[in-house]
Amino acid sequence: MERKIYNREDQTIFKSNEREKFIMNVTPAIASEIYAKSGGNRKESTEHVKYLASQMREGKWDHDKGLGVGFNKEGKLKNGHHTLLAVIEYGQAIDLKFMIGYDDEFFKEGFDSGKQEAFEILVK
Repeated sequence: MERKIYNREDQTIFKSNEREKFIMNVTPAIASEIYAKSGGNRKESTEHVKYLASQMREGKWDHDKGLGVGFNKEGKLKNGHHTLLAVIEYGQAIDLKFMIGYDDEFFKEGFDSGKQEAFEILVK
């Protein structure tokens, strides 16, 4: 999977009409900046953020699992709010998977439903 570098001057990195996946090393400052521009998603679970941060601290974080940090075609953050908050709590840079250019329905069907099979079908 391709690696990209965050450029705060060029936010178009998160907008695309084409589905794209890449890895980016995210610092707490970058996570905070991306999160601040997200416009919110749903109520955050402090417990889940702490769990994700503990996985990062213990070296158990696997950026290949799940949807990662996801943006729709317009560049709106649709998934990964808890992950970004966990990076901030963790306090160190870590590799995260980014998925951009997906329809809003992808994130509802592939993740919010909690059905792994739906996720696997949609990602292919």
